[in-house]
Amino acid sequence: MMESQIVRQVVPMEKAEVVRLRQALRRVLAVMALLGVCALAGDFIIGGPVRWFVWEWFVAKPVEARWGFHLDRREHACVGWRDTIVEVVPGGAFDRAGIKPGYFVPPQGGFFPKPGFHYYLDVSKDESSLYLQKEPCDPRTRQTFHVHIGPAT
Repeated sequence: MMESQIVRQVVPMEKAEVVRLRQALRRVLAVMALLGVCALAGDFIIGGPVRWFVWEWFVAKPVEARWGFHLDRREHACVGWRDTIVEVVPGGAFDRAGIKPGYFVPPQGGFFPKPGFHYYLDVSKDESSLYLQKEPCDPRTRQTFHVHIGPAT
């Protein structure tokens, strides 16, 4: 009779330990999830690699495919690093508008930062006016291009 009492006492103790272990595991997972959310928020605030990946794959690539161009950061004399058109798809909207590789987005004035080049193309439906510059040290080479998606008219 003594052995059965010992067995009965061991089983409830094991269940209590399992319950405590599960609770501890849930707490650890909750803290890890919270830290992950904080890390993602920090990455998006400072413009880290996750934000770059999301921007590149879900905003930039679809906009570039739709409008027929590829944009990259390039260094130019007199103006530094700028978004530069490095490829234009033949027959695409940019090609029909006369935009060639090498044009870049000129420096924008103002105290507050403005949305990026892709943003303006993304929110415009089928046409947009773009202000681009060809020669880095000559602001007189800035031109406005009217670009529209669809068959050439």
